[in-house]
Amino acid sequence: MAKTMTKAPPQKQQAAPPAQAPAQYDGTTLRKWLYRTDILDGLNAALGGWMEAPAFVASLLTSFEKPEIACCTPESLYKCVHDCAAMAFLPILQHVALIPRKEKIDGRETGRKYCTVMPQWQGYQALMLRNPEIQDVRAILIHAKTDTYRFDPVLVQIVDHQYDPLAEARVFNDFTDVRGGYLEISYRDRTRPIKHHIVHVNSIRKARACAQTNDFWGPWFMEQVTKTIYRNAYSRRAVAIDPLVQIRMQKAFALDDAINETTVIEAQPALPRLGATGQSRAAAVVQQMQGSTTPAPSA
Repeated sequence: MAKTMTKAPPQKQQAAPPAQAPAQYDGTTLRKWLYRTDILDGLNAALGGWMEAPAFVASLLTSFEKPEIACCTPESLYKCVHDCAAMAFLPILQHVALIPRKEKIDGRETGRKYCTVMPQWQGYQALMLRNPEIQDVRAILIHAKTDTYRFDPVLVQIVDHQYDPLAEARVFNDFTDVRGGYLEISYRDRTRPIKHHIVHVNSIRKARACAQTNDFWGPWFMEQVTKTIYRNAYSRRAVAIDPLVQIRMQKAFALDDAINETTVIEAQPALPRLGATGQSRAAAVVQQMQGSTTPAPSA
């Protein structure tokens, strides 16, 4: 008897699975790493009593929850925690910025992202304010077109610096807007005069010239100029810094230079230098700011 062949029903084609979005890191692995007793002990040693390690870690984990940071590799976030602890900095206080970057191996992108730490001017200011003798320290920029000022060679200070903070023309977009700047340092001991550390625009140009990337100087020019004034003041010993803070400051310099892919400018703090006629460095700088008729080269 012949067998009747039955035709198999056509199989339904399975739809291709939808493309999955990059998985957001939930922090579980990172928490396991960071809340180990030996790791917390190490973080407490690095923080030096500035903050308790568990609270420090909790603050950073909150900062890591941003979508652009949460997708970074846990190894890079782990390193960010230790970098921040070495400087006693927190992103929530704007001491540092967390910068996500594309991971590359042998020049090829892997599809993963890693996170790096970039110190901001608020971080440099915070380190200087950890000197118990200092009441306040702030960087002030001098606009090349709108500001007026005098220099007192006796006090070695910028005096009568006048400007309208609401003037539309007083914006700092590039080097044509900057004549220079100074760091104003006031002390808790009211008998000590306010100190000014003056920075010529050419020193700021040098910092920009050493940066091999324009990723930060372009969009955040004013912030980068302000940070350069703090860095210059530290390198010239304008503010006394104890050894622990000096270690933190050098760490900030190293991270700052690394993320800008720079050659270190002020790796070792230099002592104030005298001009050819024996005047103070500040007087020589201001003389350049006021009397220079030759335009500086464009950045």
